[in-house]
Amino acid sequence: MLVKIVDGIFTAIIDTVGAEIKSFSNGADEIIWPGTPAIWDGSAPILFPVIGRLKNGGYDWRGRHWEMPKHGLVRKQEWPVIRQKSDHAIFRTVANDFTRTYYPGEFIFDVEFRIVNNTLTVSYEITNTDVDELLFSVGSHPGINLPLANTCLEDYYLELNREENCPVHRLTSSGLLATRSEKTLCGKIVIPLTEELFRDDALFLLGINSDVITVGNRRTGRRVAVHTGGVPDLGLWAKPGAPYVCIEPWFGYDDLENHDGIFEHKPGIKRLVPGEHFTCTYSIQTFH
Repeated sequence: MLVKIVDGIFTAIIDTVGAEIKSFSNGADEIIWPGTPAIWDGSAPILFPVIGRLKNGGYDWRGRHWEMPKHGLVRKQEWPVIRQKSDHAIFRTVANDFTRTYYPGEFIFDVEFRIVNNTLTVSYEITNTDVDELLFSVGSHPGINLPLANTCLEDYYLELNREENCPVHRLTSSGLLATRSEKTLCGKIVIPLTEELFRDDALFLLGINSDVITVGNRRTGRRVAVHTGGVPDLGLWAKPGAPYVCIEPWFGYDDLENHDGIFEHKPGIKRLVPGEHFTCTYSIQTFH
């Protein structure tokens, strides 16, 4: 089911499958990649309780080995709407028979979408309803649409709002995160978007300082800013040459190639004691 929220000229559409943003627009400009099966059929999936791949496809936790699909378990789940007003809506998913097949943790996961003026804000609240400590990673994967009318991909760029000295990692041929960084960013960073940028898959910026990443176009002046909420890690990705770019705020990331498979040892893992809540927020702001 598709759910619409509106504030003035701005509209967002969210699918209850995955609580995934399918559209955010002002009527004239579509900000979110609409999802095209021939290129990438996602638009803004939610990643939980893992981000990316696990080494050998699984992990050890609570005395046994578990398998886990890439990017976790909730992006194809149905998220019922638990509250809705004209400009915001809250969706919920909970631990169930499907998630327990891959992940023993008990949880409630709420996500609120709210439009205020030219900004779509997405807020997560994860509650540990287990009797034991809950371990997880959580991340966002919004695709920013890059209209190419009267312009081209090379006119677009990414700009980070603070000086950076963080390492940039890539995936190995096995799909795990390389232990050695490809390079280290230095200074204020503007990254041109080109057909070659993602030829070797995503860029992983670990320990990032910036909390606003702007997608701009030199020719048209179009700008979209993703406010990450101060996450420690960030992914940048697109299919090479495709007219979108994913700006992905993360708490955690893919397994490193030398990971020992023990969930408690996974870098970036979050921990909640029983009854505790974890909250985070990111937003997408458009300038027109």
